[in-house]
Order: sequence, then C-alpha cells, then structure tokens
Amino acid sequence: LRLFGQRDLATFGWYEAPEPAALVRADALLVRLGALEPGSLKTTSLAPRLASVPAHPRVARLLIECARRGVGRDGALVAALLSERDLVPRGAEARGARPLPTGPSDVLARRDLFLASERGSGGVVDRNAARGVARVRDQYLRIVERLESRRGAPPDDVETELQRALLTAYPDRVARRRKKG
Repeated sequence: LRLFGQRDLATFGWYEAPEPAALVRADALLVRLGALEPGSLKTTSLAPRLASVPAHPRVARLLIECARRGVGRDGALVAALLSERDLVPRGAEARGARPLPTGPSDVLARRDLFLASERGSGGVVDRNAARGVARVRDQYLRIVERLESRRGAPPDDVETELQRALLTAYPDRVARRRKKG
C-alpha cells in the first residue's frame, strides 16, 4: 500500500481493518528492512524490488541480499529453512538423538543438517519437513536466478556473506550465544 502511494492506512477501504498497532509494526518493519524512509514513510528504491518477490518482506529482503552478495543458492535454502516447519522434531535430543550442531548461527547449523540429510546422514531430521524445505528452496531458487546481479565464482566466505544477508532481513532478531546449551 505504501508503494502505491497510500499515506493514511486508517482511511484505506479495508474489508476488515487491521489493528492500528499492527499497521505501526508493519511500517516499522519496512523501515528496518530499508523499504521505507524513517519519519516520512516514503518508499525507497528497494521497495519495488521487495514487492516483486512473492514472499514475506523479511524473506524477500533476504533473497535480494543473498543474490546481491553472490550467495543466492545458499540463500534460497536458508530462506526456505526460515519459512517452513523446523527440520528437527521437538524433543529429538531428549529421545536420544544426536545433539544438534552448534556454530556461529543456528540457521547455518540447520542448513548443514539439511544438506547432511540430503546426503543420507542427517538422522535427526523430520523427512516430511525436509521435503517441504526442498520444495520451497526450489521455488526460491527460481526467484534468486531472476534477482541475481552478481555472476561468477561464489565469495570466499559464503557463511559470512549469508550471516550478513540474514542481518539485513532480521536486524531485530540477533542474539549471541553466551555458552553451549
């Protein structure tokens, strides 16, 4: 609606109007993602690109940034992992499954787990969830191919580029692990 010039969302002809607080949160998210200018709520040059991606604005931002950084293939998988049901069934570790890997990012740990399951060695993975992730990944890959501006060899440090792309899509959801567990 902002992209199409709608300034006052309260007067928009909603069938069922969202709560005013939800509209404020939506604008705040779009500002954080770089689609709206702070204060004026005018759209930025990024807004049409976000709107062209048929996904939640956070996922669209992630795919755009991954494509820009040359990690679109990995980005499509990461976006699918964030969009779909968790690969790891609740309580899997309590039932004796191998502990989940820890590393610099829980999302990257899930990516590694998914890739291991595709090779046949991801024992703790819910196979139905993995099929859903693979289906959505393939859809996002088609989008990334359209967005990709950087061609050639992937960057030297794919994981760092993925983490940076994740920060553009989830700047408000960053945490630091203080200790294992």
